[in-house]
Parts: sequence; structure tokens; C-alpha cells
Amino acid sequence: MQDEVSLSTRKDGSSARERLYYFDNFRGIAILLVVAGHCYWGWPRVSVPEIVVANVITGATALFAFISGFFFHHAFYRNFDYRRFMRKKSIAIAVPYLVLMSLVLVTVLVLEGEVFFPIEFSQNVWLDYPAAAVANIATGRAMIAYWYVPFIMLMFVLSPLFIRFIALRPRFQVLVVGVGLLTALVVGRPTWNINPLHSVVYLAGFYMLGILYSLNRERVDAVIARIPLAVLWGTVLLLALGSAATGQVGNLHKDLPWQASALDWMVPLKLAMIVAILATVKAFANRRIPILGYIAETSFAIFFIHPWVLLVLSVLLPDLNDLVTTPLRVALLFLAVIVSTLGFIWSAKSVLGPRSRYLIGY
Repeated sequence: MQDEVSLSTRKDGSSARERLYYFDNFRGIAILLVVAGHCYWGWPRVSVPEIVVANVITGATALFAFISGFFFHHAFYRNFDYRRFMRKKSIAIAVPYLVLMSLVLVTVLVLEGEVFFPIEFSQNVWLDYPAAAVANIATGRAMIAYWYVPFIMLMFVLSPLFIRFIALRPRFQVLVVGVGLLTALVVGRPTWNINPLHSVVYLAGFYMLGILYSLNRERVDAVIARIPLAVLWGTVLLLALGSAATGQVGNLHKDLPWQASALDWMVPLKLAMIVAILATVKAFANRRIPILGYIAETSFAIFFIHPWVLLVLSVLLPDLNDLVTTPLRVALLFLAVIVSTLGFIWSAKSVLGPRSRYLIGY
């Protein structure tokens, strides 16, 4: 992932090496929010302040979709080669995903005696278990957060469509992104995150917004720079309060995209957060924050490994959800998960060297 951060393109089309420190910081913040969003499920979140904090933390994968869209244009669009692009993404993401998901399924089978999936395919275990295993791999259902890989790989498969999107006139690009985000507002996320196509419909607007930002980075940054940070973060707070007032706690999930329901407050909230975080990290655009830089560099490894840390903790502490019931305990669990995850990543890299990318994506 490091080359994605450092590659830039001059207006004349030539390549230059420019470290985008502010995007290092952005991506570091995004992965920390992803991990935090997986650490609070025992926390009741009943008061308005609790719901506000939880909703700010939740749904950070929208930020990652934005980041992925940005780098699709910033690092890969010039001289884009579909086969080379898919090969690179398959090695970096699909291979460690298949390795780790296979380990997940074996672990679940050993611990529980069966392979779970929300849909029963057959009453015959010799048919149902293999079908459930394939379904888990296709959707990422067997491990928390892993649904993102089938989704993002499907987005990469659809890259020719995004190449055409980049070729559109600016007014049509804005229109397409607007339609995509309005669609997300209505369709919500898929139930249990088991429908990658539904996830594409939900997150494509954020992905294309990242592309649009890369296309117009200087102009957008100039506009954002004129808005006080207090106003931007105040908007985030107001939207989080609005989500709490409607009773939405966390993401809005739907069985089918066209199923009638309330609008998803996460969409405007995450849009406001993208702008606020961009403005904040731009204030440190020329400064390297070492810890955020390392977290950004290892972001996919953190993504792959932190669910395993949570799994091990849940096995060692069967009452983990009953223990993590206050904001302080959530913070302590989050800190423990981050430290343990980074420790494992460092150990795996030390032992396996470059081959570690086939296991942890780094």
C-alpha cells in the first residue's frame, strides 16, 4: 500500500514522488475508527451522548471506500492496465483474505463443530457445510469486518466503469456521485453484510467521491481551508445528534436495497466526517506523525488481524461483551486490540519477511 501513498502525477503527465502525509494520517485515523467500531458491542449505548459517540465511530468503512477511490485515480489511473491492476490487488488483498478466511472456517469447525451461515442450504450436513463455507468466503460473513474484501474486490473488478466515470465531464461526474450518495441514503447496508452487490450499491458513491476529490484536490482543499474546523466538527456533532434523535444506533441494515425504511443517517454523517478529517489532517500536511504513519502503512494488516485478536479474547473471556459495558472499558479493549494487533504484525513481518504479505497483507 505504500506506493499508493507516495505516487503522484504532475499536470504534464509525468510521475513524481510526493509523500502525501496528510493521507497517511487520514488512513491511520480511518483504520483506528474501524477497529474501535468493533470493540463496543457490549456497551448498551442508551443515552444520547453514548449514541452520538457510537455513531461517530461506526461506519468507518465509508471512509475507506473514499480513500480507495482517491488512490484508484491518484496512483493507478495514469497508464491503467486492468490485468496488472487486478493481479496486484489479488496478491495484496485476495490471497491473504483466502488464507485467513480458510483458517477462520477451520477454527469455527473445530471450536463449534459446524460451519455457520445465516442461510441453511441443505439439511444434509455433508452438503450444507461445504455450501456454507463457500458462502462465507464469498461474503466474508464468518469473521467480523471481512465482508469488506468481497466488496472491494468487486469494486476493483468494476474498474472499467470507474475509468469511464473519470472520462465524464465534471458536471456529469458530480451528478453521478450525487445520485450514488442519495442512493446510499435510501438503500442502507445489507443485513449481516452478506450481500457484496448491495454493499457496492451502498458504498460506490463514497468510492467515486474519492475519485472526484483526487481529480479536483487543489480546488477542494482551497475551499475546505476557508471553513473553520469548529464549523466542520460542529456539523459532524449536529448530524450525530440528529441520528440519535431519530433512534438510529449504528448502521442501518436492510434485507433488500428497495425495502422501505428510514433514511440512513450514516451517509451525511460520514460525508461530514470525511470533510472534517481532511481539513484537520491538511493542517499537518507537511508533517509526519510517526504512529499514524505506521498505522496507515499497516492498515490492511490491522484490518486482517484485529478480528483474530477479538476472537482470541472472546475465547479467553467468554463474558467479554458483559465485561465491556462502559466507555472506559471500551477504550481499554480498543487499546488492547490495537497493541496486540500491531505486536502480531511486527512479529509476523520479522519472521516471514516479504512473505508476510501473503498472510497479513503487509
